[in-house]
Amino acid sequence: MLATCSYTRIKYYKALLSHIHLDAVSFLNKLKEKDAYEGLIYQWMEELYQQQKSIKEAKLILQKRRYQYYCQKNFRS
Repeated sequence: MLATCSYTRIKYYKALLSHIHLDAVSFLNKLKEKDAYEGLIYQWMEELYQQQKSIKEAKLILQKRRYQYYCQKNFRS
């Protein structure tokens, strides 16, 4: 997964995680444990990276997706 990432990709992920107030080490540990939420965040970040979105644009998109995720989750409860 992240073991083969380039420095640029790691920097990209780190900027996004920082923006959404997630600690990188804790995030990676939960990702390793196959936590569903962290897996979803990772999937979104990878998607944005592959689409070559700027960090600024990716931050906005990621924030919007997280908001939608929480709204759907709360709506179902």
